[in-house]
Amino acid sequence: MVTKYIHITMKSGMLFGKHKGKTVLEVLNEDPRYILWLKNANVCKVDTDVSIAATNSSISPDTESIHSDWGLRD
Repeated sequence: MVTKYIHITMKSGMLFGKHKGKTVLEVLNEDPRYILWLKNANVCKVDTDVSIAATNSSISPDTESIHSDWGLRD
């Protein structure tokens, strides 16, 4: 696969896929799980800082409030 030679950094633009033409920052804001998929599927090399940003962005801030009663149910 040719895309394995693509290296995604914070300064990169997306050259392929459903976010082609967008910047990495745009994709991080709109669809951070796509970046994680690229990395985990070994589609291309993703810089550590991009991966960390995607991980942090894909965590819902409301998860704790929605599930704060876990373990307290009868």
